[in-house]
Amino acid sequence: MMSNERRNRSEGSADSDTLDALRTADHDRYLQVLLAASADRPALLALFHFNLELARIADHAGEPVAGLIRLQWWRDMLSTLGNDQPPASPTLASMASVGLAERLTPVVLLALVDARERELDATPLRRAEDVEGHARATAGALNRAAATLVGADEAAATAALNVGTAYGILGIVRAVPFVLRRAQPLLPKDLLAAHGTSAEALRSNPDAAALRPVVAELVERARALLGAVGKRQPRRLAAAFVPAVLARQDLARLDAREFDVFDGRLTERPPWTTARCLMAAWSGRFG
Repeated sequence: MMSNERRNRSEGSADSDTLDALRTADHDRYLQVLLAASADRPALLALFHFNLELARIADHAGEPVAGLIRLQWWRDMLSTLGNDQPPASPTLASMASVGLAERLTPVVLLALVDARERELDATPLRRAEDVEGHARATAGALNRAAATLVGADEAAATAALNVGTAYGILGIVRAVPFVLRRAQPLLPKDLLAAHGTSAEALRSNPDAAALRPVVAELVERARALLGAVGKRQPRRLAAAFVPAVLARQDLARLDAREFDVFDGRLTERPPWTTARCLMAAWSGRFG
């Protein structure tokens, strides 16, 4: 049998590998884990790797039906957490090891799976409210779950939901150049039409000027959500409120570039981002 010392060393190495993988694939959420208390990191790592698996489906599925099959696989696998069946993937193993389903409830995890169906459905979003709704069901719900894992009460969890929703809206905006090729680009059809353009037109001619008023409306929704959340939060909840720092950084950069989402400088965060997040976590001021 493996001794406790060897087991702990093995688990520590696995956590380090998982953290490194998250840093490469999703640096923003890597920062959330980094700024959490050490006892909270394994659960956050498991949650964020689960989200990463779901977020990749729309890009990797050759056809919508393949993506839907993968989402159903995740639903089926979630039902096995907590029983004696060996986990079917490393991500499921980490979720099982930290009791993620028990700490968040299966309903919360299943809702994160269900929300990703929208990214496989070519039926256009129509209004800015629909974009916000998708951001709330994905990034917002994920951030609320993260807040729960680090011990937030209901008021703080709701604030984290709004922060995550704002971050998610801005993430959709920043990702426009990359997701336009999808059948579902997550842009509101009616709002695009009101400003004389469409997703199809933008695919053939990425026109920042035509898209600017649409981006501006989405950005203002994110700004309003952030404005409704207090900038000061308990330092122990830093992992759930670091996205507020990142979202405000996105707002500033989009404002400076006059909402031109095709400006390549928006794809990389400034080199001082980590230091700014560390300062926010230390001070408890996330604005």
